[in-house]
Amino acid sequence: MSRLRSNKQMNEGNKQLKVFFLEDNPDDVDIELYELKRAGFEVEYDVARNRKEFLEKLPDLNADIMLADYALPDITGIEAIGIFRKMDVDVPVILITGEGNELIAVDSLRIGAIDYIIKRNISGLPARVSRALEIWADRKAKQRAEAEGKRLQQILFEGQKMEAIGRLACGIAHDFNNILTGIMGFSEMCLDDVPQDSVIRKKLQTIITLSQGAADLAKQLLIFSKKMSMEFEVIDLNAFVMETMRLLTQMVEETVEIKLELQEDIPKIKCDTGKFTQVLMNLILNARDAMNGSGIIKIKSEKCLLTEGHLPETFGTYCKECVCFSVSDTGAGIDKDDIQKIFEPFFTTKGVGKGTGLGLAIVYSVVNEHGGRIEVFSEKGAGTTFKIYLPLLQTDTQVQNISV
Repeated sequence: MSRLRSNKQMNEGNKQLKVFFLEDNPDDVDIELYELKRAGFEVEYDVARNRKEFLEKLPDLNADIMLADYALPDITGIEAIGIFRKMDVDVPVILITGEGNELIAVDSLRIGAIDYIIKRNISGLPARVSRALEIWADRKAKQRAEAEGKRLQQILFEGQKMEAIGRLACGIAHDFNNILTGIMGFSEMCLDDVPQDSVIRKKLQTIITLSQGAADLAKQLLIFSKKMSMEFEVIDLNAFVMETMRLLTQMVEETVEIKLELQEDIPKIKCDTGKFTQVLMNLILNARDAMNGSGIIKIKSEKCLLTEGHLPETFGTYCKECVCFSVSDTGAGIDKDDIQKIFEPFFTTKGVGKGTGLGLAIVYSVVNEHGGRIEVFSEKGAGTTFKIYLPLLQTDTQVQNISV
């Protein structure tokens, strides 16, 4: 609190307490401070003597508890509690009144006071303060537990939903592949019986081309449902990107420029190159569509250090260093409301018939399978950056350190 005044420490073991007084009588403040200090509290405090001072000091409030007179000339303690609630001020309040009755007690507790005390019984204030702080701490702990329970329940629900979608996608993909195999097989057999210059031949070739595109979609469904086995190998990420560039440049228009910013001496990683090619392709296609076929796509690699809050469990405690791989575009950006949904399967902001909604879901799935983490940074009208963090190869020394 910017205007707090400190009292000297009374004795070792004193309890630190920050108090905000809503009181116009300085004698009452002194008496309350005396009782708190006598009980072993080391008090820092601030005082508001009227409505104006209360509202002025409220934005900078930093207190453990507020002791509020029940009635001041231009504001009441109950009004102050109402203002606290409207402004989401998270501080317990004890009302102090000159005379007590049942109506005051009910009104105080109903509006949100944690307790109230009569001035003639002010010697009991320290005990009331200690009890109020304990009750408040218990309430906060319960609220945190409830919030965590809801969060875990949501995670479980999302996991069950994704599993159900994965099973559905896998079943559809297998049946779809069987149908496509027949279509493509019979179309190729018919090609053998059709002259080279026949119009029918061109139509059959179109059928095969479209069927191959549908087969690629089925493959994406299988990747999303995690029914395709992983084949990891040790790779140089920069070399992998360079080798894939020929394919990437064919995926975008000439009006789209792809820039590479690849840091030298990037450590090697373990990767399924087939699935990671899918990741790179989907991010490039997503960037191209976001720019309407004109702009700059930047592919960047670098070695970076993750903080504790950003460190995935799959990295292990031995390694905070990782390889960061990012794809940025100069497109329209993503709405804040959509950022939380973009990795959900079948979610798309594109028009009807312009997207399956699987691209970024597959990216998210593959990154997780590699033990990595993906983040998205975007502002409307300022482009989008997808950052993928991948763990470094674990050395024998690191394995020994973990087992010790």
